[in-house]
Amino acid sequence: RFLSGIWGADKVYRSLAYGSKIVSYHLSQHMPANSERAKHILTTVQKVGSGLSMTRYCLRFFMGIDYALVVASPNAERQSSDWRLRVASRCDDISALSMIAYNPLEMALWVNYMSPGTMPEHVSTPVELATMWLWVVNLVMDISSMLLRDRLAAAQATRAGAFDCHGSAVGECGGVAR
Repeated sequence: RFLSGIWGADKVYRSLAYGSKIVSYHLSQHMPANSERAKHILTTVQKVGSGLSMTRYCLRFFMGIDYALVVASPNAERQSSDWRLRVASRCDDISALSMIAYNPLEMALWVNYMSPGTMPEHVSTPVELATMWLWVVNLVMDISSMLLRDRLAAAQATRAGAFDCHGSAVGECGGVAR
């Protein structure tokens, strides 16, 4: 289910791309510089990372649709009786809205990176700052949503553990505490 959506695929591609960059850096620091085999391995790892990054950018072009569907679709969590679920749902909405703004800005920066000079300097700097802050908002909202859902699950597990024998309080099951 995680990988079936664009979000999950993006996170996997990002992790693999960043991992290949880390491996590439490590290899460049620790492999002999004059070895043809080392150069080949390093080049291969860099090409894989570059390909994964390009795939991410192509996927992200269509991610706005996925994020818009999250915000626009009816969500029972928004009307939940538990405040944690309502707030977590709002965090998801804010996260999605931040990514709706982030993706086109990131795409514009990518075009400017691939073709320098496409975007004037006085425009690219504020766009870079905006993408950074939108990414921070996304991370904070994602983490907040996960923590709230985790706390809710822990509270529900604690409540469920206080009952036994199909809802009877512990100790009321024929006098045997389980």
